[in-house]
Amino acid sequence: MRKVLIFALLLTAVFPFSGCFGERKTEIDTDSLTYFCYSTSCFVINYDQIYTCEKSGDKVRISVKYAGASPDEVTEVETDGTVMNRLGEVINKYEIPSWDGFNESNHHVLDGESFSLTVKSGEDTLISAYGANSYPENYTDATNEIEEIFQEILVQNGYEPY
Repeated sequence: MRKVLIFALLLTAVFPFSGCFGERKTEIDTDSLTYFCYSTSCFVINYDQIYTCEKSGDKVRISVKYAGASPDEVTEVETDGTVMNRLGEVINKYEIPSWDGFNESNHHVLDGESFSLTVKSGEDTLISAYGANSYPENYTDATNEIEEIFQEILVQNGYEPY
């Protein structure tokens, strides 16, 4: 009986450190990214923007939609795959894979902002996150860099940033 008790105590002490409790990923393979979509909206001023990248072969199609734009007012640019690598670097820098499964709302705020993020590798969804007036760790820094990447690509292709 004593051996069983000691064994149970050892398991209890070691098990939490073994990674068996579904340790969250903090990095992804940047070369495997095929789809990235970040959107944000503000309820008060009817402001929204959607940034999307879809990789097919060596090419990436980028689309950006701003508040109030009709479907035909979406800005689209085709570029090489380096944009996916840059987004992947931001994803890893801010440990965005740990956002996967984030789904929180602050119901005490009547008017505010929301966001959603989806990142895929092939058909596999790597990151799916949503928040309404509630944000995961590093949200502001990460999304500022994400928006900078998209704005830079638009300017390089002759479009005015928002």
